[in-house]
Amino acid sequence: MQYALCCLYRVFAVARKVENTIMNNRLQGKKIAVIGLGISNIAVVTYLLKQDLKKLSIFDTRTNPPYAEEVPGGIDFNLGPLDGELLKTYDMLVVSPGLSINKPELKAAADAGVEIVGDIELFASEVNVPVVGITGSNGKSTVTALVGYMLEKAGVRTAIGANFGNAVFDILSDSVETYVLELSSFELETTKSLHLKAGVILNVSEDHLDRYEGSIEAYTEAKHRIFQHCDHIIVNRDDPRTYPHQPENRAHIFASFGLDNDPNEYSREETDTTTYLCVKGQRVLDVRDLFIYGKHNELNALAAMALADAMGVPREVQVQALKTFYGLEHRCQLVRILDGVSFYNDSKATNVASAEAAITGLADRHKDGIILLAGGIGKGQDFTPLKRFFGHEVVKAYCFGRDAEKIIALDKSRCEGVLNMRQAIRKAFAEAKPGQAILLSPACSSFDQFKGFDERGRVFVNLVNNLTSIVEVPVRKAPAFTFDGKVKTEDEVNASLDNAVEASGLTPVVEEAVAVDSFDLPAGDPVPAEEREMAQELKAEAEAETKPDALFAGVHVVATNKDMIAASAAKSAEAATAEAAPATKVEAAPAAKAEVAPQAAAHAKAAAHAKAAAPAKAATPANPATHATPAAKNGSRAKSTAKTKAKGVKH
Repeated sequence: MQYALCCLYRVFAVARKVENTIMNNRLQGKKIAVIGLGISNIAVVTYLLKQDLKKLSIFDTRTNPPYAEEVPGGIDFNLGPLDGELLKTYDMLVVSPGLSINKPELKAAADAGVEIVGDIELFASEVNVPVVGITGSNGKSTVTALVGYMLEKAGVRTAIGANFGNAVFDILSDSVETYVLELSSFELETTKSLHLKAGVILNVSEDHLDRYEGSIEAYTEAKHRIFQHCDHIIVNRDDPRTYPHQPENRAHIFASFGLDNDPNEYSREETDTTTYLCVKGQRVLDVRDLFIYGKHNELNALAAMALADAMGVPREVQVQALKTFYGLEHRCQLVRILDGVSFYNDSKATNVASAEAAITGLADRHKDGIILLAGGIGKGQDFTPLKRFFGHEVVKAYCFGRDAEKIIALDKSRCEGVLNMRQAIRKAFAEAKPGQAILLSPACSSFDQFKGFDERGRVFVNLVNNLTSIVEVPVRKAPAFTFDGKVKTEDEVNASLDNAVEASGLTPVVEEAVAVDSFDLPAGDPVPAEEREMAQELKAEAEAETKPDALFAGVHVVATNKDMIAASAAKSAEAATAEAAPATKVEAAPAAKAEVAPQAAAHAKAAAHAKAAAPAKAATPANPATHATPAAKNGSRAKSTAKTKAKGVKH
């Protein structure tokens, strides 16, 4: 089988070399304009420069677009508002997926007979090996990575791209035997000739309705373009919108997946003790063997198996891949377990349906409740579907961002507004009990406060990894420090704590520094108003709640810019080497795999916030499909926690 596969690859490779020398006849002698200079179209420009064009131009509505410095000299480059009359003079417009084809200037050009395409459509005329296509409102990236991983483990040279992050013309290569493409509705709008060996619409729910003028029907139609030339169609039994509309496409339905126990399809069997993934009535895998959590990920696994079957991947290879696939960053990613509280980064949940899936998926694992962190730009969505979770799966929600009030309005008794994610994490952890989860699943896009969902997720991971364990330790009373209003380095904070201990003359003693993270502020600067207000609030809280025989050693604002974080991480590594102790593998909950350091024995949150030493963290293994290691590092806290077991700075 492997030998036959290699022979097939050689035939494809020869065909590619011949085709590349002939050029793309579809483009020869044409005037082509590239509209929008994003990551996909800068790769298109490189491709088009190799073609025999009459003229190549670039247009971008921004005055300083990304990748502008990568455009070769001599190309007609136009910045600013689009000129509809000028665009009508071209034969073809290659439109970035970030631009709506209903933009008046583009629509006028289309009405005048100008061909409107995207990079996927151009790729379709070049590719001559099997392609797998995956779309849906949620789960696209996870299924794309998982299918790619299965194919790789089967020995198939595979490239993953499109909406997944790699432009298709960056991965186009004679060495690739199969492409796995994550396709967004925006990309599918301009695609009409892509042939797929297998394709799936995972689900359809309200998303990007601002792009589709509030019409979920228009959004669904864009998704359904994936089935135009698809040999093996996979559908979601639980979502009628995923079924092909055209009779000729329905004839190509290969399989369906769903939450029920359908003996003829890809399904789930729930027992008293666990759940099994099943194919045609046969148990394939106990979900406790998965590293990805929740019912939504069980559906993702079933969809991936159906696609892999369509591609001829052996079942034993699929199972091995499922058992060793650790998921993707920002997709219901277990970041850490601290004081029995699990922190999940689901920053990729940019719509209501994604947040619903995360809550539902984690509910069985965290029966004591979930504290939800949500908010951002709502994109015209209806948040009402989240209301059913409040008072049941979700015990509390902290909301931030532009449309936070729309979520708060669902349940004002359980939803509380905060300024930012940092405050949300601090308040959530102060309230959380062992066994509960703190879930960042915003149900919104992030562009009001972050550059994207990935930055939002990274900030969450950093803040969570800088939390310290909270335990109650009885010690003798000492005077409180005052807040001096200056930004300090961690070394200065530690020195202040040492001085407090020495001045108190108490033994034993627990030192406490309530510190407010302040990124990229130089030490010695006055503390900005927001951080000052937060620090004063924390100081007042701590002083008022300090119990007899407890030492409250002060409030500090710590400068944690990149250089300081790097230096602290280096010191942390040295300290960890010196004080290394064997890690203990524990179950965070049934079926959870988490490598955690030994935790403090007690969990009783002292009103005075007395902190224990080393935080317990869940180390998430690297994702074999992408070779990326999700961040779960000690960060800037490590030095002071390694210095003395009685010291901790809370960020």
